[in-house]
This record gives sequence, C-alpha cells and structure tokens, in this order.
Amino acid sequence: MLKSLRSAIEEAAGVLLTPLVISKQFKNALGFLNPMHFRSGKLYEPNPASDRFRWLTIADGKAYEKGYGQFEEAYPELRSTSYRISVAGKDTTVRLTCAQGALTLSGRLQASQFRAWAMESLGEVIRVLRDLQDEPAAYVQTMGLRRVRALAPYAGALQKDIVLELLSQVLTLKQEGRQTGTLQRPALDLAVALRGDLAAQIVCACAEPECGEEGPLACPVCGESLFAVSQRDGAVQLNCLKGPRHWQAGLPAGVTLDCGHEATLAANDLRDGLELLPGPRLLGVMAELVRDHLGGYEFDPTREGFYVRGSTLHYYADVGTFLAVLPRDGKNVYISNVVQQVAANFGQITGVKVTP
Repeated sequence: MLKSLRSAIEEAAGVLLTPLVISKQFKNALGFLNPMHFRSGKLYEPNPASDRFRWLTIADGKAYEKGYGQFEEAYPELRSTSYRISVAGKDTTVRLTCAQGALTLSGRLQASQFRAWAMESLGEVIRVLRDLQDEPAAYVQTMGLRRVRALAPYAGALQKDIVLELLSQVLTLKQEGRQTGTLQRPALDLAVALRGDLAAQIVCACAEPECGEEGPLACPVCGESLFAVSQRDGAVQLNCLKGPRHWQAGLPAGVTLDCGHEATLAANDLRDGLELLPGPRLLGVMAELVRDHLGGYEFDPTREGFYVRGSTLHYYADVGTFLAVLPRDGKNVYISNVVQQVAANFGQITGVKVTP
C-alpha cells in the first residue's frame, strides 16, 4: 500500500521521492525542519479521551537484524523528540519516539488536522525537490544515488563519490552552456581510484637543454599512448592499456621519449601532465543514473562526452566535432572505440528519453 501511495505521488508530482538523502542544502530549504521547531521531552501514554489522534506506529520486525541496534546506541537522543508544528493557525506538538525498531507519532491533533499538516509538509518537500532539480550538483546529492544498482560496479565509497562528482559536473556544464569546470580532486587521484575506467595520456617534456621536445608517453612494446593508473603499496603504477604484459612500471621509472632521450618519470610529474578519457563502463553507468534517477536531464555518451586535464573537466556536446580537431593518434582511436562500445552494450540507457 505504501509503495502504491509513493508511486502515485511521484507520478502526480513529477518528482522521485525515493531514495532521498536529506542533504544540508535540502534540509535548510525545508522551513519545517528548522531547528527552532524542535524541543526535547519524554514519551507519555496517549489518552483516548482527549482530542488527540492517539498514535501512529511504523515498525520493522527485523530491525535489529538490519543493524538497528548500532543506530540506537549511536543516537540515543533520537529515542524521544517533541516537534512543534502549526496547523490552521494553532500551535501544537507532536512527539516522535524511536524504540525497538518502531517509530511512534502521537500528538494533540484531530485526524483531519494531522492529515492537513502531513500534506502541507509533503507539498513543501516536493516544492524544494523541484527547485533542486535546477541545480544538478545539489539534485544528484539529494537523490541518494550511492546505493542504487547502477553504481554496483564501483564497490568503494570513494569510487561512487567520484562517479557522482563527474556526473554532477557534466550536467552542470550542460545546463549552464559552459565547457569547463573545476573538480574537487586532481586527475591523478581520479585515475588511481577508477583505474582502467579512466584511461590516462601522459604528456612528457624533454629536459635536455637543446631539445625541449614535448609529446605523449608511449608503451615501448606496442606504441600505445594510453595507460591505466593504479597504486600498490603507496607507489603509483602505470600499465599499458592493452595489458600489463606489454609494459608496466612503478614510479619513479626510467622512460624513453619520442625524441630518443632518456628521462625519469615520477608521480609528481603526473599532477599537471595527465589527461583522462572515460571508458565505456563509466559512461554507461552515468547514462543509466540519468535515465533512471534524474528526471529532466539527459546524457547520451554516443553523442557527447568529457575528458579531464589536471583538476579541470572539459565537456563537449558533439563527439564528432571533438574528434575532428584531435590529432590522429591513440586518443582519437580510443574515443571512437568507446563510442562504438557504448552504442553496442549500453544502447538502451544513453539518455532519459531514449526508449528500448
């Protein structure tokens, strides 16, 4: 019944109510969650003879199996809370009690008054959520996407946060009509966290006084100019994107540049000279998140995309135009292959308005 009610509200209001996360920005925008509305108190037994609606209890019979005991120990102050509300010009109090996996609500309200207050509060939640839809970063944070099925390929919390940060930045740039935006983390940290899902191109400049030639690092075995970046025992490691059997090295490492000179490549050299290209799995996950959870937005990686250089994300709206200005090197081939893989493997999830 509750699922049917939720679905009806979502369809009528045009917003997704679950899974919501009450972020700081979301909470501050909801007037009825103002801290001034809360006051402490003790639970008292409901009196059927009064004009209260008595009580409403929502319980979970398997709460402790799901870890409720840890929540109960961590937040003892939440076991009983009084909440001041105003209904039809009348100030009154409702009481929220959490005990043994059950939430009980009681107060001096008639059922019709309680219903009116609940509907008014729900309306404010929907209004604020609609407002947040115009702010991609806040909207992504509010929708509680870290636990959705689409992010299952990324097990770690850091990985999930990075995927959501990249998605927020892409949607923000699209909405504002801009091409570049600053990320919270440098490219090296992103590459280490997502490994092969962000292919790295490393630009090296020769330090020889009479040379100064600059170009991408290439695998000494196959000439591949893209690498997977990882970290082992605290040391950054590079693997040829075609496989570690081709070439791999822990940094610092000696490398041979295109000009023929030898050089030593250290992890610090990657801070400014690293460019990242997203792989098909990352782009497919981002598109699925948009389709299933972010109504009103679109992201089609067969038509648009991005890359990261340093701490800056560069968005492009037309992959064809972007490829046309690239030199005919490994990067151009890689992006073309990624688009083909996305079209073949994720063709049904390339945007919220694309139908199977």
